[in-house]
Amino acid sequence: MKAAAEAIENSGLVWKTVDRERVGVFVGGGAGGILSAEKYRREMLRKSWRRIPPSLLIPFFHLRIDRSPAEEYELTGPRATIATACSSSATAIGCGLDAVRSGEVDIAIAGGSESLSEVTFGGFNSLRAVDEEPCRPFDLNRKGLSLGEGAGFLVLEEAEHARNRGAKLYAEARGYGLSGTGTT
Repeated sequence: MKAAAEAIENSGLVWKTVDRERVGVFVGGGAGGILSAEKYRREMLRKSWRRIPPSLLIPFFHLRIDRSPAEEYELTGPRATIATACSSSATAIGCGLDAVRSGEVDIAIAGGSESLSEVTFGGFNSLRAVDEEPCRPFDLNRKGLSLGEGAGFLVLEEAEHARNRGAKLYAEARGYGLSGTGTT
């Protein structure tokens, strides 16, 4: 929410002049709420499963993460949660771009976040993809990646729409692409 709020604030949106039905929210998250599932599992192991409230699992579901910005700003336009592993946030931005370009929305709040979890770390570690040394992506001697947490959001709209409301333009999106690789 903090990253989305910062993007919205920086965009200069004045909510009383915005049709909230024409604002879409597109959020990506690779592991979603897996931390809540891990917490639930730890509690189950610690106590009897009958004493663990199922409500601990509510944040686990991916369908919840796009609700936060939409509910916070009372946005009733289209929204989507994207879960395409490492590309989730980039794909969410692409979906927001598509919604703006197609005229489905005037403004799209798009981006995502990821939190480190035991499942994520275990998965990358089992692939032997985690380097014990700090991140150094352009070093010929690197041995893997460094996992971390982060969040980032953009406010997307047609250039003319942004100019008409006096917004500062930072970049122009020319396009994006998606592909799928079938591996065995």
